[in-house]
Amino acid sequence: MNVGPISFGFSPLRASSMRVGRFQVESGATVDARPDLRSLAGYLLDARESLEALLSAARPERTRSGSGSAAATAGLATSSFSLGLETTPKAAVLRSAEEVNTTPTSYSTHVPEFEGASSPDVEIQGVYDGSHGDTTLRFEVASGGLVGLTSTRLNVIANGQVVETVQFAGSYDPGTPVQLENGLTIALGSGTTFANDGFEIEASSSVGTAVDPDASFDGTGDDVPEFESAFEVGAGSFTINGAAISVASDDTLTDVLAKITASAAGVTASFDALTETVILTQDTEGSAEAITLGADTSGFLAATKLDTAVLEPGSDDERTAALAEVDSLSGVVAGTFFVQGVAIDVDPALDSLTDVLERIEANVEGVTATYDADSGRVTISGGTGNELTLGGDAAGFLAAIGIDEGIYEAQPQTSGRRRSQISFHDTVKTRSGLLALESALTPLTSLRLGGRAGDRLAGFGAELRKVLSESLAEVDETLGDRQFVRTEFGLDFDFRGKDEVLQIDLDRFRRALREDPERLVGFLAGEGGSTGLLGRIDRALETTLRGIANGLDPTRDAGLILDLRA
Repeated sequence: MNVGPISFGFSPLRASSMRVGRFQVESGATVDARPDLRSLAGYLLDARESLEALLSAARPERTRSGSGSAAATAGLATSSFSLGLETTPKAAVLRSAEEVNTTPTSYSTHVPEFEGASSPDVEIQGVYDGSHGDTTLRFEVASGGLVGLTSTRLNVIANGQVVETVQFAGSYDPGTPVQLENGLTIALGSGTTFANDGFEIEASSSVGTAVDPDASFDGTGDDVPEFESAFEVGAGSFTINGAAISVASDDTLTDVLAKITASAAGVTASFDALTETVILTQDTEGSAEAITLGADTSGFLAATKLDTAVLEPGSDDERTAALAEVDSLSGVVAGTFFVQGVAIDVDPALDSLTDVLERIEANVEGVTATYDADSGRVTISGGTGNELTLGGDAAGFLAAIGIDEGIYEAQPQTSGRRRSQISFHDTVKTRSGLLALESALTPLTSLRLGGRAGDRLAGFGAELRKVLSESLAEVDETLGDRQFVRTEFGLDFDFRGKDEVLQIDLDRFRRALREDPERLVGFLAGEGGSTGLLGRIDRALETTLRGIANGLDPTRDAGLILDLRA
């Protein structure tokens, strides 16, 4: 499609000139300016320019059919399968081997308080064994006394029944934990207890104990970090990548992670509350970087389950990694292969795929060798008009990339009638082009014309919407409905006067390009002689522009000049 310029000129008088939209209007003193029509024409020209830009971004590939002279394209060889290379480098990661606290049960507080007049402090510790299920545990004074001087008895009540009676003799040392049958311990401080006074805690056999990353390691009561009962963290240090990390007894988990991140270890430390794991991530991407731990005198690495963690190694951009280190290219051996009769040396221990492709281009005139990250395939081109000869693959390189040895002839391209086949290779530019087209079409679907143009001008906008809607319906008849276009291509067109006529789901658009490009191209640009949606839109724009020309000067008595080339 070739969108030519459109100009409106009034002759013979040229007393004044004004700029409207993207075209020049020159008006004489005796001619009505008709601003509504000129504004509409400006919008239409914007839309046609957007269409032209979109098609340019799409990089049309044209084939010819018919008689005439013949030109040749390049001989091409392309991988028969995807190499599946990882092109995004990743950093090494070391994370807790399991949850920092795997205890499957929990209880509501370590420091419940007596109701009533009883005065001793209470501390509950230990690990609930879940024997009473999810329940409220009530501790009730059965026999009062002065703790540490006279005998005191407490009943433990679960699910409405006494499950245990705890005896604190007159010789009891206040603050000493007493073991309960359900795995918990109870300690009473000095003070007097009175019969029927008590306290409660909520115990759960289904909700695990959660780590508190902001509680200090030497905290007491409910202000404890809740590491597993077998682990404690105190003052000391450990190393990461040789860098010493100091730990104070009043540090928190959050404090130590911040020290790690700020140190010379070259890693970033974080705590994932959802998985309850500590994560160390190398600041430098690539397979050569590791994370090593050692010399822990604080107990921190054990408590956070990092001491048994297994490193998740980083990875390189496999295009630049040595061939021997890439699984899909590991069959390449030291040797040569030939391109256009020129020997290309390969050392898989040193050379990467990028090295070999660049070596081909540097040593063989006119030949290009590229890797497409989207398709995962290598393409070698002999250059325009040249056949491509590949052979002598002693290195096994051609076999590894899925290209057969042999001669790839340049295919003739016959002149004559041309048929456009547009291949949207650059998804970013294509998406930008579609969005620009949307911005230009939106005013045309909701434009309300008035002034002297009246109903006739308003009719132009309505006709445009009608034609655009019918154009989409025609395409939909061959492919499905709007839902199909939305889900399969990621494109949602609406020409009914809405705020946006086009919305794009870029992920689905890219998937359509990758998995079914011919169908997407046929929908937008047409194939096999069909016009496609973009062509139909352009026809509608052209028809409306011609209607405006007639509306501005239906008799041409005022000397209107219309230059419309398409």
